[in-house]
Amino acid sequence: MILLPSEEKEQLLGTENRRWFMDRFHIYYKPRVWTDKGGTSPATGYKVSALSAPEYSTFCQWDSGTITITGDFEGAVGIDTLILGRTNADTVSGVFYNGDTPVLDLSRNFWTSRSRHHIVSKTGDRIIFAAGSAREIKRRLAPGEIKLDVTDQEIVVFPLGVFTATGFSIQLTGPEPVRLNKLYIGLDTGIALPAALSYPLTGTGQGNISDIGIAYGTKWPSRRSLSAEWDLLEDGDRRALEEYVDAVQTVEPHFVLPVTEDYYIPPVYCVLDKQELNNAKRQMSWHWEKQTLAWTCVN
Repeated sequence: MILLPSEEKEQLLGTENRRWFMDRFHIYYKPRVWTDKGGTSPATGYKVSALSAPEYSTFCQWDSGTITITGDFEGAVGIDTLILGRTNADTVSGVFYNGDTPVLDLSRNFWTSRSRHHIVSKTGDRIIFAAGSAREIKRRLAPGEIKLDVTDQEIVVFPLGVFTATGFSIQLTGPEPVRLNKLYIGLDTGIALPAALSYPLTGTGQGNISDIGIAYGTKWPSRRSLSAEWDLLEDGDRRALEEYVDAVQTVEPHFVLPVTEDYYIPPVYCVLDKQELNNAKRQMSWHWEKQTLAWTCVN
């Protein structure tokens, strides 16, 4: 096999990390609870607790172009993912600690593929890589796009690899005032890639036609939804889905990254549409068959 220069760069990323992250359907519903430990004070009327609120539209804002969020977890916890939801920041840096010992420097440990607009890259044309420098976190547009889709929730996923931490200090830099809607620090549940995905757009306006044929009504923002269908699932994936559905049901919002390799479908903040798993299986089969899940993006 002969690789072109750009393909050779991608091939170099074919590590264990790439396999466990890239080739999965990712669900993020296991956030680590943390307590604010005196980072940059928010602007008047805003609270850092908004970063963990279930409503995606809530946010925290600071009267500064460079801010620090500092927190402690409830003891030593396992972590493999950092997610920022809708921020105007340009760069991110920071450190995770286990006790007083730094265990991961956000400025040095990003390894993901260079061509994905919803995850941060360590190599390539849109990220300036230098040891110890901050990482640019601006979203990249898909080919043919001139701006993000109006329904895009502007979610950036940082896969970090598995480590244990007791606290963190994250710094965001951008136009003043810096704002951030959501901060997820926790675990990634990876499921086998589905056989089919759907990413519908539904208008929510209400229209009517008068008795004399005049159209009238009210337009509201359109809403995205997502569905995934698996033809076959191994038993480990079936058990992971059962644990997930039982934990969130149709109540708790969470993040889903459907297909890392396809950046036309970005990560979403959503709720499950149903809390039922089919769990059908033929006699003597090693796999579970025909499983379908659906989600609605929420504000």
